Amino acid sequence: MNVSDFAKSNIKKLIPYRNYILFESSPDFSDNTLCVFQEMVNRDLHRKYQFIWMQNFKNSTVPDWFPKNIKCVHRHSKLGRFYRNTAKYMISCNDFLASIRDGQYSLFLNHGTALKTTSEFYVLPEHMTQVLAASDESNKLTARYFKYDKSKSIVLGFPRNDVFAQSPRNLTPFFGNYSKVISWYPTYRHRTNGFGSASANELPLLYSEENAVALNNKLIKDNVLIIIKPHPAQDVSRIKKWNLSNILLINDDFFRRNQISSYEFLNACDAMITDYSSVYYDYLLCNKPIGAVWEDIEEYLQFPGLIDNYEYYMGGAEKIYTIEDMIGFVERVAKEEDVLYEKRNQLKLLMNYSDDGQNTKRVVDYIETVLNNK
Repeated sequence: MNVSDFAKSNIKKLIPYRNYILFESSPDFSDNTLCVFQEMVNRDLHRKYQFIWMQNFKNSTVPDWFPKNIKCVHRHSKLGRFYRNTAKYMISCNDFLASIRDGQYSLFLNHGTALKTTSEFYVLPEHMTQVLAASDESNKLTARYFKYDKSKSIVLGFPRNDVFAQSPRNLTPFFGNYSKVISWYPTYRHRTNGFGSASANELPLLYSEENAVALNNKLIKDNVLIIIKPHPAQDVSRIKKWNLSNILLINDDFFRRNQISSYEFLNACDAMITDYSSVYYDYLLCNKPIGAVWEDIEEYLQFPGLIDNYEYYMGGAEKIYTIEDMIGFVERVAKEEDVLYEKRNQLKLLMNYSDDGQNTKRVVDYIETVLNNK
């Protein structure tokens, strides 16, 4: 440590801690953190502590309903760094807000149970005080692949999953009348920037217009709509050019404009298609049909790779290797033929703490015990 670093370190020790609670998610104002934040506001904890949302993106729109006394600060600004150094408590679920001084408490609400082998680039920081897990089984996987000691874990279930215990929203005002609506949440593949996978295609199966048209024709015939929510960094310009009537693309702006969360949207759909995304574990709580696009499994296993025994954990999803498999999955959804209901039901509570819709309450109850004991 040089003289300058030594001086900065000692100056930090002189700055007193304050009753700040910092919050983080990506996108901003979303995910497990937003659920916990809303419950803490409902309990009037923002009147006892200063709540500060640490924005990852400068241009994020602050929700209209945010209480006026809550501050929103870009986390990498000078003010953001000041709050990191002085806050007693930090709650995050994506880009880690770990403790940077002794005596701070940091809780990572998690971004999902491990499915991909992410340990080369997504590892829980050593100075994160605690981490939330979705279930005991989930904790085993996540602790191994995020490389943290299981003694740091609290197993209470993910707050964002509470919505799956609620009545589904009506999607008709957004999309019109269809006999079935299927969501498609593909994980990232070939990306326009940064980290990608060994797969060469932006989206599986739909990289050719012939495949896309064949699927769209089947959807028209069965009056089914597929709504694709691609990864934010994914280039989907080619698919947009084809103007497919029953295959729509949405992004995070759709949720903001229509005041519906991503998981509320999923809960309202009749089935989900995904692939190597941890959203699969969460959607098990709906016990609705799941299709897993497996076309590029060999490429994906090369990089970034999947967890050991992934076949067992993914046993609740129909494997889709070809466009014909996809058409068959759509047909079964349209006819309400659910071939993996029992298997999903077995995995549902193995990978999730409970289906009672009380995860947020449990987590905030726990946070309150931390606040009262520090």
